[in-house]
Amino acid sequence: NAATQKKDVADAVTSPEYIKIPISLTGKNKTNPSLLSGDIVIVEPLNNSIQIKGAVQQPTVTNSTNYSASAKHYINAAGGFSSKALRKNVFVIAQNGSIKATRSLLFLKFYPKVSPGATVVVPERSEQRTRATFQEIMGVATSLATFGIIIDRLLQ
Repeated sequence: NAATQKKDVADAVTSPEYIKIPISLTGKNKTNPSLLSGDIVIVEPLNNSIQIKGAVQQPTVTNSTNYSASAKHYINAAGGFSSKALRKNVFVIAQNGSIKATRSLLFLKFYPKVSPGATVVVPERSEQRTRATFQEIMGVATSLATFGIIIDRLLQ
């Protein structure tokens, strides 16, 4: 019955053996997988929205109006990059699950095109420990020198 089939599909999707394989229905992709007996195919509904998340000023969801726009267009629509954005690692997850990364040549960045239903992800820079400033080093050195002088005076 239909309820049992839905439960079986839900169990399959949450199982560790579930994987999402991007396929092309246009026939241009020569690596589409062959289906075997027992395979479950889930066709998700077409989604025209674009999700922008990660290190942007305002993560948002917007409708796809420009089918030739790059990820940079949608990042600007989300207010631009935040100060913690790792700009060179921006990537786009298409609705079918395929991933396109930003390419760079010298100082130029080529952001991937965004198709309807895609998600634009801007990774954040990891927190790095900063080096001590000159003032901090001088403060510690002065404290150690003062401590040394006090010990020297006490031992006299």
